[in-house]
Amino acid sequence: MSKLMLLALVTVCLSAALSQPADALWNPLKKDKKEEKAKDKETKKSKVPETIATFKKKDPDIASWFGKAYGYAVFPTVGKGGIWLGGAYGEGEVYTEGKLIGRTSLKQITVGFQLGGQSYSEIIFFKNK
Repeated sequence: MSKLMLLALVTVCLSAALSQPADALWNPLKKDKKEEKAKDKETKKSKVPETIATFKKKDPDIASWFGKAYGYAVFPTVGKGGIWLGGAYGEGEVYTEGKLIGRTSLKQITVGFQLGGQSYSEIIFFKNK
């Protein structure tokens, strides 16, 4: 194993070890996980219309895609990052004829030269069933 790969591995391991919280297992000030998940879902819902509006503002021609597509999936935020080994994840909502029909997630794993991270929004249009 080259020195550079060894250094990268040690850096990742140290980062993971040092980023762990140093508090007790129970914290009465923290909200219940169920409350947090419910709040997260409400927050994500409110971001979908905002994301669509942003796309339409940046590219007015995209409005016709919403009208002609069988359906579409909106991912308000997709987080992506990596150091040699990377990944991406985002949660979104799926619509048909403008009506919410379900929720979905986007997952990606990448291998190769990469360093850094980014966040972006994504809309996937479905031409037909």
